Amino acid sequence: MEIFKYGIKFTTWGEMYVGLQRKFISLKEMFNIIQSEHILFDCGDERLVRLYLAEEEGFQEVLIVINSFIKEAGDIPIGKYDIGDPNPFKHWPDRYNDIWKLELLLRVDKKDISISKKINMAYGQVIAELNYPEDLESFSLYGGSKVGSMEGLYENMKTYIQNRIEYFLIQKENKYPDQK
Repeated sequence: MEIFKYGIKFTTWGEMYVGLQRKFISLKEMFNIIQSEHILFDCGDERLVRLYLAEEEGFQEVLIVINSFIKEAGDIPIGKYDIGDPNPFKHWPDRYNDIWKLELLLRVDKKDISISKKINMAYGQVIAELNYPEDLESFSLYGGSKVGSMEGLYENMKTYIQNRIEYFLIQKENKYPDQK
């Protein structure tokens, strides 16, 4: 994942839930992330076993188990919703999406394509996918941006990415000073 190149790690089970639910990562990728220690939350052997057993039951069971981990950690659990819900974002806190905004934008930015294609991908694969978050409007084709050129929108996107990287690194340093 692109965020790992900057030393950014997942801090909550809620972030993992959203990544799975929105299909930003697969179950295999989730297990790799956990086992490669790209997480800053508790996943002892017992929880890992529970996840593997849930995987045998199916994808939805994994989400149920992760939601139980969210509750056990005293965090805000994911609300009930139908799998076909076109707007599942209303069922979890916005902060669970934050790491995914950054990851998805980094994935777009690393592509060897033109600036206009990057902006179009950022809109179609990130902004629209995440239900049009207001903090991404500065480089949205159709949002509140006052920038008149693709280059200007791209510069706004790069600035957003850099600011979010700094935010996550400061957050990690403040909450987990022993982590490198």
